[in-house]
Amino acid sequence: SRRSLSRMFVPIRRGERLLGILSIQSYSTDAYDQAALELLQTLADHCAGALIRIQARAALGETEERFRLVWEHSMDGMRLTDPEGRIVAVNDAFCHLMGLPRSALEGQLVSVTFAESRREAIVARHRARIAERRIRTLSELEMKLWDGRLITVEVSDCFIESDPAHPLLLGIFRDISARVHAASERTRLEESLRQAQKMESLGTLAGGIAHDFNNILTGMFGFLELAQYDLPPQHPAQQWLRQVMDSGHRAKELVRQILTFSRSQPGARAPVQLHRIIGEAVNLLRSTLPAKVELAARLERTCPAVLADANQVHQIVMNLCTNSWHALPDRGGRILVTLEPTTTPDEVVRAHPHLAGVKVVCLTVADNGAGIPAEALPRIFDPFFTTKEVGKGTGLGLAVVHGIVGTHDGAIHVQSAVGTGTTFRIYFPALITTPGPSLPVAADSSAALVGQGEHVLWIDDDVATNLAIERTLESLGYRVTACRRPADAVEIFTASPGNFALVLTDLSMPEMGGDELVAIFRRIAPTVPMLVITGFVQPRERDNLLAHGVREVLQKPLTRDELAAALARNLRAN
Repeated sequence: SRRSLSRMFVPIRRGERLLGILSIQSYSTDAYDQAALELLQTLADHCAGALIRIQARAALGETEERFRLVWEHSMDGMRLTDPEGRIVAVNDAFCHLMGLPRSALEGQLVSVTFAESRREAIVARHRARIAERRIRTLSELEMKLWDGRLITVEVSDCFIESDPAHPLLLGIFRDISARVHAASERTRLEESLRQAQKMESLGTLAGGIAHDFNNILTGMFGFLELAQYDLPPQHPAQQWLRQVMDSGHRAKELVRQILTFSRSQPGARAPVQLHRIIGEAVNLLRSTLPAKVELAARLERTCPAVLADANQVHQIVMNLCTNSWHALPDRGGRILVTLEPTTTPDEVVRAHPHLAGVKVVCLTVADNGAGIPAEALPRIFDPFFTTKEVGKGTGLGLAVVHGIVGTHDGAIHVQSAVGTGTTFRIYFPALITTPGPSLPVAADSSAALVGQGEHVLWIDDDVATNLAIERTLESLGYRVTACRRPADAVEIFTASPGNFALVLTDLSMPEMGGDELVAIFRRIAPTVPMLVITGFVQPRERDNLLAHGVREVLQKPLTRDELAAALARNLRAN
């Protein structure tokens, strides 16, 4: 092969930057004169420009490839639009987010993805944003889509201005609906927890108030009954004493309602005639509802008895009627309460098969108020759900009603129409299968329950309660040793436990609780009946007392007849 006799190297530069070297070789020794050198330099300069363009195209290709990969595989929706508001291109994620194919998006106005009522405003806003070069940076936007869906997205914008006269707007959309819903649900749950804690605190407060109030009522009942027994039956003062006694009974029922509200009063189901309980509740409501609200009742007295907790049935009526009252217009309205025997309707049986073919007693509370929207009906029994304005309800009333009905093996059915009113029907299984007369009221048997001189040790630190119960027991034929200090009672009982036929003690006392007294007395004389009387006790505490030897836990305030029956019952059992 021929050998190169001369070689020349010309640097290829772009300013101060060395891009490469142009190498030229010749087979003669005199190939490079001045003209050749100038030609070669010109050639090197051209090579520099070509290399620059080649590198630029390579870099652009790499950038385009990266953008294509991001565009195609991004989980965020991407949309490219022109100044007129038309969609130039979209990625697959944007199509999925909007629920439309690419063919239905590209070439269309940006408003095509939105609900029709908002499209014109959206196009105008989009054109103005491009004209003013305004971008959004992680803006949170709620979008109502063409198919009615409502989603929440985070939007970021940037301009692509390869052609300044025709800029494009790149929008990046991230669906955060699940995150927003989770945050909203967390807020709702936190609010529910705060409300539950508030209700628990109110329940504790209610229990404390009930305890003190029941102590007051116990003394009042005792002294009233003593006065009634001391005066001749025809004495003029008897009518006023009866009025005071009636007021006392209303106060007693009010305390029971407070305890039921606080869920501190254990329920006791027994055969009851609902028309009596419901009638009492309606009478109480008449005194509390505004005069412009018409409250009417049609209660069938021949309804069979049901197995129910009277306090909880009372609460059902109060809650439903209060709920109806809040639904009435400001000018007033009508609430109708009815009670009648019936058979369970088919639509109720479908949801409650255990009521099929069962005779039931139906309690109905109907109003002509605002009604409940159809979309809200499935949730009205959810705790803390309410459509009432702030200050008119906690959202617990109907939830409590639903829970009570469930514990009574009953069913609840609701019919409502906006602007017409709402009807609640509660179905209680009948205890007696055929309608009959009201259950007979037991005759006053207090005369047969008097004591025979038995010695009772009675302990209560409250002065009025202590004296009232002491005098009542004496009027019933018992010998009584009354103590206000538990320490004195321990000393007296320890000295001669055989002298006492029964011990009756208050539960809450400052020096020593009734439960501690009972424990001491039972170690000394385990066969002597121990009874505890209290204005307030939690169900768990009641169970604990009974498990540790207390024969019976009596609830203040006690009437003379109730006290007589309790003592006779326990002395005879002994």
